[in-house]
Amino acid sequence: MFVYPCIFRLPAQSLIPISSSVIEKVQQSLDDNTGMYKQYLCKNAAPSAIQCTNHRQAMAYFYCDYRNPAKQDPSTITRSLIRQFAHQNDRCFEKLEEFYETHGAEDKMSTLTQSDLKGLLHDITGEVEDALIIIDALDECLEDRGTVVRLLRDLNVSGSNVKTLFTSRDEGDIRIHLTEYKMVSM
Repeated sequence: MFVYPCIFRLPAQSLIPISSSVIEKVQQSLDDNTGMYKQYLCKNAAPSAIQCTNHRQAMAYFYCDYRNPAKQDPSTITRSLIRQFAHQNDRCFEKLEEFYETHGAEDKMSTLTQSDLKGLLHDITGEVEDALIIIDALDECLEDRGTVVRLLRDLNVSGSNVKTLFTSRDEGDIRIHLTEYKMVSM
């Protein structure tokens, strides 16, 4: 049985600006293959969104790969998002430098908790007016998926400048954790 991929987003959030030429290419080349439509859209949405960013905006993208356990790990995902935000914005990079000065010794870096990384990501995203996070193929996290989904869901706190977009097949355990998100089937 084929399950259609879904996009989860909070109702008050707008989707990413994607040029009409990207949409036309998707429609022309993908016919009836819904899975390919989602994959093509995500791969083209991220570069399109990055081009729209400026010093007040930043965007990070992560693909969860079922073939690579490291690309399913909450710590790996968080570190990747941190690195991408720090690369795009000087104030974000300064927050990372401050964090490293406090936690930078070899023995401290190896004992970082997910809570430490989540706090750093929160601090870094606070340095921009709009922070966009795209997580593609959330359903491909096979190990510890509940932890990954809760971590990403918790990035959206009331009044936060963080906007999230998750793509996933319609999996019950993911849907349970993302009940406050709007689901759009593709």
